[in-house]
Amino acid sequence: MSTHQTKLSGKKFLIGSFLLAFIINCMATAQDSLTVTFERNNITYSGPAELQPGDHIFVLKDMSRKDQVLYISLLIDGKTLQDMIDLQSAPGVYYPKPSWVISLEKQKVKKIAEGETAYTFSLNEEGVYAIYTYSPSTSSLWFGSSLKVIKPPSK
Repeated sequence: MSTHQTKLSGKKFLIGSFLLAFIINCMATAQDSLTVTFERNNITYSGPAELQPGDHIFVLKDMSRKDQVLYISLLIDGKTLQDMIDLQSAPGVYYPKPSWVISLEKQKVKKIAEGETAYTFSLNEEGVYAIYTYSPSTSSLWFGSSLKVIKPPSK
């Protein structure tokens, strides 16, 4: 094998390796992501009702193009998503966050495509979490659903 062929084979191997790593990374992101869709002032969550503690990727699909931002908050003191909804005077109306809502920091935010953004949140505490969006451009607050974080059973 000539030196030119060896260099060419090495380049093909390197390009193939990068391509394979990219594909695996994309597949892992798609499999690990949870989907939140905002459309016509309605939020739907597609994912399990219970998650184990850790980092989770939520993909927000904003079909309305109303500049929605995804929020996930831990609800304490036995409060539920319905308690949050009950504080609104009408659907979409913003109100200040109550003391029993602990907003999570977004660990990572990545624009995937037009109207799609991936958010990474660390859900480390057991409990009930609320999924909702806020639009800075319209000052509107929309509630989706809740999920529970539970520790895996001991082995």
